[in-house]
Amino acid sequence: MTMSSTGELLNQLQRNSLSIGLREMEITLRHATEDLTSREQGMLYENKPTISPQALEQFQREVALALQDVADLVERLDLSRSAQSNTAVLLAQMAVLWSNLCDISVDKLSRYGDVSPDLAALLMPALTRLIEHTQTMMHILGEAGEITQESMAQGPSGLRDGRRGVCIAAAARTRHCGRPGACGTPQHRLRRPGSG
Repeated sequence: MTMSSTGELLNQLQRNSLSIGLREMEITLRHATEDLTSREQGMLYENKPTISPQALEQFQREVALALQDVADLVERLDLSRSAQSNTAVLLAQMAVLWSNLCDISVDKLSRYGDVSPDLAALLMPALTRLIEHTQTMMHILGEAGEITQESMAQGPSGLRDGRRGVCIAAAARTRHCGRPGACGTPQHRLRRPGSG
């Protein structure tokens, strides 16, 4: 079978679906070694390498083989590269943070038990400020001149669910959340490329 004929095996919807799946795999694999070996410590988290040198070597061999298989499919099926804006990727991630902040308000925490008035007095002013900071950053990214409606709808690496773009675009246009927990848009769970 020739190159031209294999490239015609897919209709456009099939091509898009296959490209997105393989693109997600390539992104994950290309960052896998760094993710496994990096060390980072924040206030609320710590990432540390736990894989043995032997296992890492075996893993890297499999990564190389898998990337070669992806490359072969890209060539044989004539799949095209999709350019993505780093700003659009970060905007999608900020939309997740915005949604999550709205989801830890006092009203939401009450689902898990009674909320002390003292906790509400301590939490809500800080949480409101965090929501405002997040939305200001999203507005800056949305106004940065790199974000188009198409790229927001795609999100990181060609996000496969159009509803995500609705959430991102609405959040980017929103100046303030109002009452935390009542953000006014669907709280779709977005994920960063390569995460589960």
